[in-house]
Amino acid sequence: MKKLITFLLLILCTYANAQNVKASGTLEKVERDGFYKILLSPQHAPFISADFANIRIINSAKAEVPYILKEEEPVYVQQQFKEYEMLEKKQIKKAYTSIKLLNPSQAAIDNISLLIKNAEVAKTARLSGSDDGNQWFAVKEYFALNYISNPQSVNELRAIEFPLTNYKYYLLEISDSTSSPINILKAGYYDAAATHGLYSEITDSYTIKTETKDQQTLIKLSFSNPQLVDKLELSMKGTTLFQRDGSILTTETRRFKKRTERYDIGLENFTVRSGQTTVISLNAIKTNNLTLRIDNGDNPVLSVNELKLYQLNRYLIAWLEKDETYSVAFGPENQRSPDYDLAYFRDSIPENPQVLTVNNLKSVETPAVAANSGFFNNKTITWIVIAAVIVLLGVMSIRLVRETNASKKNEV
Repeated sequence: MKKLITFLLLILCTYANAQNVKASGTLEKVERDGFYKILLSPQHAPFISADFANIRIINSAKAEVPYILKEEEPVYVQQQFKEYEMLEKKQIKKAYTSIKLLNPSQAAIDNISLLIKNAEVAKTARLSGSDDGNQWFAVKEYFALNYISNPQSVNELRAIEFPLTNYKYYLLEISDSTSSPINILKAGYYDAAATHGLYSEITDSYTIKTETKDQQTLIKLSFSNPQLVDKLELSMKGTTLFQRDGSILTTETRRFKKRTERYDIGLENFTVRSGQTTVISLNAIKTNNLTLRIDNGDNPVLSVNELKLYQLNRYLIAWLEKDETYSVAFGPENQRSPDYDLAYFRDSIPENPQVLTVNNLKSVETPAVAANSGFFNNKTITWIVIAAVIVLLGVMSIRLVRETNASKKNEV
């Protein structure tokens, strides 16, 4: 009996350990202590759960190393202040202050911002523009500059907005006839610059099958391993000029009344045009298939000219030590998300730590007994084994009680 229980417990422990890690890779060594970014590449995607919760960094003592997950912003906009060169600053007492500004590239602008020393005063001003610095044209006439007061600083940035223009020179004239001049330190304008996040191209093997059905072109992609797809770039060909609407979807399966059903999930709509590359943004879709459906109407059928898939760069940011050995492990899909204190100290982490890669990524194979018997692939059998162990332990406990009682009677 005891041998049977021991055997069953050994099987369960082996099963649990086999399911604990799906894949593991080694991390390149670091030259000094500090924070580092570990890149999660498309090669890791088959082992990463949809919520990114099953990733662990392990040191040589088999202890977890805290990390935070960070991903690139697909697109983020930054306001950049571009300062103008002041060609001339003239002050005529009791008359006016004039400032001549140079816009060397003749960029089209619709605002000029002035950095002004605080002053409780009301002024009127006008703005002119010129292409040669001699002949001036109106841009904005008689606007107010009132009560320049910044409670957090001795200076205030005051914006002058006007219709979009691209003069090479701008002349700002401020009336000083009723008060002393104001102190303008510098002038410039704000330009919104869009920055795109970094992506890694998905190069894992996949097949493309194109079909034409019901006046639609169906482009079916099948991956050899599940992938995390964040972006597609698509260009089509087939006729000189075209513009077609399309949609992208993925097919999944579910159990319904003891049978397996396949169903489609719509992900995004898009438009393809002749001579253009269409960019389709997705949100970390983990799948082994995608279908692009393009409506042709009564037009000629289109075919794929070029198709590229990308995964948004995501990183594990962790404090690593010199001369220590680390591995990155990927657990089961249902593994819970780790709870690390490091999440409270995001502001203390440097902006751009050095990027590291995970090498020698390998799947962790299931023990031979499990592979041969198919036993470990059946959750029902696992629960039966657990129940059997519990029953056997109960039987042993009852037997032990009986033997103890019998022993006491014999002693009497």
